[in-house]
Amino acid sequence: MTAGARPRGVYSMYKSTRVSRLHVIRDAWMDASTLGRERTRIPAGSQTLCGQHAWGTLKAPATVLDPLPAAPPQGLTWCPTCLGLLAERLGVLDRVGRWLTDLRWPTPPEQGSRE
Repeated sequence: MTAGARPRGVYSMYKSTRVSRLHVIRDAWMDASTLGRERTRIPAGSQTLCGQHAWGTLKAPATVLDPLPAAPPQGLTWCPTCLGLLAERLGVLDRVGRWLTDLRWPTPPEQGSRE
């Protein structure tokens, strides 16, 4: 990541009457080679890390959040794919993995119980 570059987010009503995910925009500082695929013809800033388009349509304009907020706006949740890929790009994926394994996991119910 280049100095001063901040991730941006986007959500759109495209093909849905209900928006639920906040995606992370793939910007120029994210080289196409880090996406795990061949160089793409899609310009930076017009696609999200998970592959969704980040442009609006005539009936559903995209809403860009610049910079990416610390928490999604009310009614939205993070796109899990975008968030995981962003953690990898920022070099904190191992730290996130360790944090997840340190969580208290609920004990699974015993076999045959009807909970």
